[in-house]
Amino acid sequence: MSASQGLPEAGIASLAISPNYAEDGTVYAWLQYKGLYRTTDRGQSWEQVKEEEDWYVQSMALSPDFATDQTLFVGALDGNLHRSDDGGLTWQTLGGGLPPGTVWVKALAISPQFARDDMLFAGLDQGICKSTDRGRSWQAVNTGLPYRPDGGLAEVLALAISPDYATDQTLFAALFEHGVYKSTDGGSSWYPPTWGMPSPTPPPSPTPTRPAVTPTPCAVIPVRFATIWAERQDRLGCPLEPEREVFVAEEAFERGRMFWREDRREIYVLHDDHTWRVFADTWQEGQPQDDPNLIAPPGLLQPKRGFGKVWREELGGPASQIGWAREEERGFAGVVQTFEGGIILGSDLGPAYILYADGSWE
Repeated sequence: MSASQGLPEAGIASLAISPNYAEDGTVYAWLQYKGLYRTTDRGQSWEQVKEEEDWYVQSMALSPDFATDQTLFVGALDGNLHRSDDGGLTWQTLGGGLPPGTVWVKALAISPQFARDDMLFAGLDQGICKSTDRGRSWQAVNTGLPYRPDGGLAEVLALAISPDYATDQTLFAALFEHGVYKSTDGGSSWYPPTWGMPSPTPPPSPTPTRPAVTPTPCAVIPVRFATIWAERQDRLGCPLEPEREVFVAEEAFERGRMFWREDRREIYVLHDDHTWRVFADTWQEGQPQDDPNLIAPPGLLQPKRGFGKVWREELGGPASQIGWAREEERGFAGVVQTFEGGIILGSDLGPAYILYADGSWE
């Protein structure tokens, strides 16, 4: 039997299971552009608890005492945090004290003693913050965490807190491209947990073959896209900036896909014939999200918001080369770098898209 009965077709941004699941059978799911859904019968049926408000939720966590306090938190785009104390029906906006310019809140970890210490941690696109007042205010706890090549703190992908946190003060943090770090003093300092452990002797292996990179006078050298650049340096030229993390939205179409960059408010349209175009995102809140007179064929969707406006006004709508949308758009923390000869856009799912200045892409 499907555990999705009652859930609309949309990307699931986050899941959280009740600490008292054995008794209450409760699970929460935040669906992109649809809002918060809840099951209280172990997934047999779902009900909507809250409609979407363009929060772009990326993480969710339930209080260890959820059975009595009904408290849950969600972390969202632009460093926004929200807390509900009634099972998701009403919400308070939090986040005071998070670093200016925070793009996303990827991970949340709540103290097992939350009912007594009001403590939780937030993993951000740059470092970790700690709250001791149920999320109303925050302080950075980053001593010992590594830095990225551009000078920013490492990105946090996940957080885990010890069940015995009250006595051992232990947390773990998974960092992008830096492995796992550990704290045994409540986040005041961090270190790789492999320190002090013997390093295993690796078996002999052939020396890996790396693409040859011709010496270059480029002022900036790619890091994450180093291999891609090395193989295409003649077309891409030198980087014009270090790689940067930006919030990106993506939507797949019948014959291509679209990407939206929050930092530039630009929409990239990629066709299956490996040509691409860029358009300014001129859609604003309060404007129609779609055209109610356009009915998508079964199994397909009309794109909404900025994607929909470009699709209808610039590409030709249903008659466009790209066709109808195949799925709802989804948001993620992407990585982009601009070169003399184009742009590389890295997806959270693995692939990188190379948009050449001549209008082709791969």
